[in-house]
Amino acid sequence: MNFKLLVVLSLFITLATFASELEKMAEEDQLARSGDYEKIDWLAVAKDDQIRRNRVKEILSDNRAFTAKDYYSAALIMQHGKTPEDYLAAFQYAKKAKDIDPKDEGAAWLSCAAEDRYLLKVNKKQVWGTQLESKLNKVGTYEILYLIDFDETQKSDAEREGCFLPSLKEMKRRLNAMSKMKNINMQFEHWMSGT
Repeated sequence: MNFKLLVVLSLFITLATFASELEKMAEEDQLARSGDYEKIDWLAVAKDDQIRRNRVKEILSDNRAFTAKDYYSAALIMQHGKTPEDYLAAFQYAKKAKDIDPKDEGAAWLSCAAEDRYLLKVNKKQVWGTQLESKLNKVGTYEILYLIDFDETQKSDAEREGCFLPSLKEMKRRLNAMSKMKNINMQFEHWMSGT
């Protein structure tokens, strides 16, 4: 077999292996968060998240050409980090995915969500309105999700639309509807879908 062909084939196999590993890790990341929020073992999830983040850093430090899906998978994993650097990496990877594939709604949304997480982690206000926390409702009977430290003046509705986010008016409508839902999983579903 020709040496050049062997090198190209080896490179292709390595990239395919990295890509499938990134996708598999992203699937594991999402699976760990599925189901009833209150029944998830978050300590176990955090431990596995750290292992995945370390592996993403190893893979992407190779400086090879990765696909939009690779960068999206990496961003999805990194945005479940703990440090500003994790969130900044998630933002950068999601932005690369969006740059490679401008029609990728998930990458567009994730780039905005990761930017918000980064801003909050460095003690600034989020600008897109993607990050929620929970607190007891006004009468203290159940938890509700709400937007934390949100500066709604920083981004226009047109910019939000570019990240596949709802308008400010729609966000406020959703939050109002969510405040009347006792189940936090239903609140989150309504936040994401609007229905």
